[in-house]
Amino acid sequence: LWTTAVGGNNALLRALAVDLGDNDAPNGYIWAGAYSESRMYKLDPSDGRVRGAVNLDIQPFSAAVGSDGQLWVGTLGDGQLQAIDTATGQVGAVIQNPAALRDGCRSSYGLTIDPRGRVWMSGWECPDAIAFDPVANDWCRISLPYDRIVGRGITADGRGRIWASLGGDEQSGMAWWDEDECI
Repeated sequence: LWTTAVGGNNALLRALAVDLGDNDAPNGYIWAGAYSESRMYKLDPSDGRVRGAVNLDIQPFSAAVGSDGQLWVGTLGDGQLQAIDTATGQVGAVIQNPAALRDGCRSSYGLTIDPRGRVWMSGWECPDAIAFDPVANDWCRISLPYDRIVGRGITADGRGRIWASLGGDEQSGMAWWDEDECI
């Protein structure tokens, strides 16, 4: 077990993911996102030392690594995505929130990747979840069960279901749906 300082003062670490690793770290490197710095730090899993940093065009709030090794990073406020190739550190272009698909809503919170490689984001202030398909370069959307309940955390299971925690001022709960229901 180790503890390490990451980022500068008030870096606001929010996003966290473990990549697929390499020969030096077969169990993966840890990636920590500094929200106020718009930066992802790559940490050595054995001692926590910073192995590198990647500057982003977005503020990292959530992160997940796909089976192809791409690290997907999501924002809190504007529902944008940006990918990092964990092997090279190369950063992809910012993928904009599909506000037209969401009736103008733009926010997001949690992030996960389904078995098909689609990147899901929960809605936060929007009563939905959205999924970006990197192969098709397209988005789809699913409405969450109650308009006054917003999406928080989100994850995918091995049976093709997407799970979302829901919460609001008065009520909390869970929702799940089949990943193929996204339209």
